[in-house]
Amino acid sequence: MKKLRILMINDELGEYGGAAVYMYNVKYHLESMGHIVKIMGSDALIESVFDDNTFIFKSFKKHPVLRYLTYFFNPSAIILLRKVLKNFQPDVVHINNFLNYASPSILIPLKRVPTVVTAHEYKLICPRGNLEYHTGYYFNSKCKSCVGWLRFWPEKLKYAFLRKFIKNIDYFIAPSEFMRDLLTKSGYNPVSTIYNGITPLPYSRINNFRCILYVGNLLKIKGVDNFLKSAAILLKKFPDMRFNIAGGGPEKEKLSNLADSLGIKSSVTFLGHVQNSAIKELYHNNTVVVCPSITPENLPTVIIEAMFTGRVVVASDIGGIPELINNNETGYLVKTNDYKQIADVVENLITNTDRLQDISVKARIFASDTFDMQKHLERLVSVYKIALDSKNNVISEKPIN
Repeated sequence: MKKLRILMINDELGEYGGAAVYMYNVKYHLESMGHIVKIMGSDALIESVFDDNTFIFKSFKKHPVLRYLTYFFNPSAIILLRKVLKNFQPDVVHINNFLNYASPSILIPLKRVPTVVTAHEYKLICPRGNLEYHTGYYFNSKCKSCVGWLRFWPEKLKYAFLRKFIKNIDYFIAPSEFMRDLLTKSGYNPVSTIYNGITPLPYSRINNFRCILYVGNLLKIKGVDNFLKSAAILLKKFPDMRFNIAGGGPEKEKLSNLADSLGIKSSVTFLGHVQNSAIKELYHNNTVVVCPSITPENLPTVIIEAMFTGRVVVASDIGGIPELINNNETGYLVKTNDYKQIADVVENLITNTDRLQDISVKARIFASDTFDMQKHLERLVSVYKIALDSKNNVISEKPIN
C-alpha cells in the first residue's frame, strides 16, 4: 500500500486522557512507517501550539451559552475541518473522541472522505459516557434523571444529529469485545475489535512489597473510595504499607477527607497528575495496581501499562476488564464495590511473594503478546484500506514532503 495522508481528530489535545495519549502514540508509529499524519483537536486543554501538523478549533468552554449550543453543532470545528481537508487532502480521517467539543457536526464534511472512528468511550451509546444506567437504549427515563433535564434535551438533539450523519463513517473500531458488542447492538456497523497497542514499558522484578497504587481520574465512578476502604483494612494488619493515588479530579477533596476519617491519611499519598515521562518509575515503585471501577470500563490503559511493567493488577470484574485479566493467572478480578475482597486479594499477594512474582511474569508476557504496537498498526492500516475501498477512493501519488 502507498504511504497515506492521515488526519487524526480528538476532542482534546495534550497527554491528558487515554484517547489523546493513544492518538499521539499511534501518530508517532505511523510516521515511522512513512505515513504523513496531522492532528486536529480543540483548545479545551491546549490553546495554542507551535506546530504545523496540529490544527486547533474552539471549544467555547468559557462561554456557557455558546458551549450549550455546540453540544450538537460546532461551527469552529466544521470551518477548520473543511479548510484542513482542502489543504491537506487526507486519504483517511481517523476520529477518536468527538462528541464533547467537536460535536456530531464534524461528520458533515466527511461524506466523500474515508472515515474511521475508534470508540474509546461510551458516548456513542450513553449521554454521560459511563453506562451507569445503560439499558440498551440511548434515551430512557433513567437517562433523564442521570444527565438532568437541562442537559437532556441538547443531548437528545446531539444524538439526532449523530444518527443523521453517522452514515459518513465507514468503519468503527472497538478497543474491546465488550465495546464491540455494545456498538453492534446499538446499530453501529461495520465494527471490529482491535486491541490498543502501546509502546512497551520496561519490566522490572518486584522488590517493594508494601506499596499499592491507584492511577486514574478521581471520579465517583472510578471507585477510589473502595481503594481507601480496603487500605484501612490492610493497614490494621500491615501498618508499614503505603497507598499511592496518582491522578486528579473533582473527588479529590472528598477522598482526602475520607482518608482522614478512616484514620489512614498518613499512609496515603495523593500524587496528582503524573506526566507520561514519569509513569515508568511510578509503576516500578509499587507492588500492586488496583482498578476498582464501579461502572464498565472499556479497555483501561492503566491496566495494560501495569502489566507491561510486571505489576500485578487487582481490578473490578466489569466491562472490558475481564478481557485483560485471566483471573488468578495474569492478575485478579474482584466483585464491583467489594473493598473487603480487594483487601483479601492484596493481603494474599503481599504475603505470598513467590506467587506475586509468578503472576508478574505472566502478566508481562500476556501484555507483550496482546498489545503489541506493530500488530495494532497492521490491523489499523488494514481498516484504513477498507474505508478507502468503501468510498472507491483511489490513492493518488501525492508527494511526501
